[in-house]
Amino acid sequence: MVDAACLCICLIGIFDKFLSMNKRKSISLLYLTAALIAVAGLFHLVNYGVGTVMLFLAFIPYLYVQTRHFWTLKKKKVKFEGVEKKRFYLLIALWISMGFTVINLYPVEFFMLFLIMLDYLLVVQSE
Repeated sequence: MVDAACLCICLIGIFDKFLSMNKRKSISLLYLTAALIAVAGLFHLVNYGVGTVMLFLAFIPYLYVQTRHFWTLKKKKVKFEGVEKKRFYLLIALWISMGFTVINLYPVEFFMLFLIMLDYLLVVQSE
């Protein structure tokens, strides 16, 4: 129990370095998420249940960092414009689809992957 709490605190410390988001850090975060999704896919080939749980866990770093980023901007009363506004809407859609998938109301794993791909394209194409 204590080890899990220490692990969570260490992971939060690692993910906090992404909070001052710029283009490079956003792309690194998306690469990290893609790598975790690929690892979850490999686990999915071996064991379906473990792979499904790993897929949900693969999105946690992205959801945590992006939510903290937009929460910080909202506290500073910064208005979202352009790409940031689109990325905010993608984050909301990802949270909704994650919720639907976790409660097994409407499993939309591929839609979550599609949203991550759209976010990557938005970050890469922005100047």
